[in-house]
Amino acid sequence: MRFLYTILVFVFISNAIIAQNSTVYEPANLRKFVSIYLESKKTQVQPDSVAVSLLRRTGTEVSDYGNMIRNAVSPEDTLRQKPSEVFYTVVQEYKQEIQSQRQQQVTLLCSKYDMDAGLYNAILERYRNDPSFQNSLVKYFEDYINDLK
Repeated sequence: MRFLYTILVFVFISNAIIAQNSTVYEPANLRKFVSIYLESKKTQVQPDSVAVSLLRRTGTEVSDYGNMIRNAVSPEDTLRQKPSEVFYTVVQEYKQEIQSQRQQQVTLLCSKYDMDAGLYNAILERYRNDPSFQNSLVKYFEDYINDLK
């Protein structure tokens, strides 16, 4: 009886995993995904301008921030210092600002290509985690690149 139960559990789990990866997307949506994905890569957020802006907001000079980083990673134990709270605040705000700008960029591109952002993110997640799905998109990437020529 236990053996039968174990087999049934295994079959159920296997089917659930296969079902997760077997979502079929329309070719039009895959073309839109590739367009949004590649365009979001070529119009990257400018991290330097974000960092300088955040430093100004916290009242920290760029040179002071550079010194904080050098002191935090100094190979000599006598020079190494624990970064201040300002350092952590700036880094955390920097990460949030970059993520926010990237998300805004993707949202604009989804609107441009008339694609639901949730669908884009679902395809992106599968693209990141499923090598066979990545291979299935090669044709769409090639088409996009060839259309640029």
